[in-house]
Amino acid sequence: RMVEAASGGQSVFVLIDEPFRGTNSAERVAAASAVVRTLISGSGLHLVATHDAALTTLGDLPSAQNRHFEERFENEGLVFDYTLRDGPARSRNALLVLESEGYPPDLVADAKRIAAELGDETK
Repeated sequence: RMVEAASGGQSVFVLIDEPFRGTNSAERVAAASAVVRTLISGSGLHLVATHDAALTTLGDLPSAQNRHFEERFENEGLVFDYTLRDGPARSRNALLVLESEGYPPDLVADAKRIAAELGDETK
């Protein structure tokens, strides 16, 4: 309905949180990209929250913008500052979460090795 409304010229306000989460990575990005591209070519205001760095390339389109919050680790864990900043988030925190949650050091080291092999997916 949101795609039909935006494509049909209706003024719509759309909030999407982690589009297509729980699905295959490549198809999730493909499906979310297609939906977001269709929405922004239509009418309305669309806010999409995602951790998929691949989707931030959509912020390069003339009618789209990336915004993010910054986070830090404190005693209680991951804390967001809720100050809206320009551009996509550049920080990474999954490995810090592993460490802060007390996962075994060999598992954390393995995750760090894999992350280094994969490189930064936003490049």
